[in-house]
Amino acid sequence: MNEQQTDPLPDFAVLSQVRAPASLHASIEHLIDAHGAAPRRSPRRRLRFVAAPALLIAGALALVLALSGGSTAPTVPRAAAFATRPATSASPAENPRDHDELLSSVDGVAYPYWGEQRLGWRTAGVRTDTLGGHMVTTVFYANSRAQRIGYSIVSGSPLPAPGGRVWNWSGVRYHLLNVAGTPVVAWERQGHTCILAGAVSAHTLLRLAARET
Repeated sequence: MNEQQTDPLPDFAVLSQVRAPASLHASIEHLIDAHGAAPRRSPRRRLRFVAAPALLIAGALALVLALSGGSTAPTVPRAAAFATRPATSASPAENPRDHDELLSSVDGVAYPYWGEQRLGWRTAGVRTDTLGGHMVTTVFYANSRAQRIGYSIVSGSPLPAPGGRVWNWSGVRYHLLNVAGTPVVAWERQGHTCILAGAVSAHTLLRLAARET
């Protein structure tokens, strides 16, 4: 059974500030830690996990998908696997008419610009894949610690809800998953499935995803 948490938090505009409010951090941490969540890693263990080669993460995801029976049905975990693969083209530029967006979109759903100083996630390439008749475009972001995340937008109708723990914020349902040890957050924007995945904390992914509401 899915676990769901609804939080009566303050106006969402506070997320545009330099620091997210304590209530948002507390709400996300409660979601991650509640109901038997995985124990926190020590700083040394976390450093080793972040430094793990992307190839190992991609291999683990591929193994999980292979053991699922070989189905080719498009799902969020399958789409999230693209976020662990290399970029195949150059990064899109910032939109000069809207500094919150990049000059890249899928069916009118634009990718965010997170390179400003308060966020510090610069673009690091793009790749496009197909999955069950859907085009999945992934924009990669990297921070100053060489951590990398992938933001995928799936073309066409939304993929089936992936289950997992659910966090409600400002009318949006964020599904928090763990696929082969990689945190994944999936939600819908303008009728399209959006996915954030990478070797960072689930808290970081949720905080960034929530900015796009």
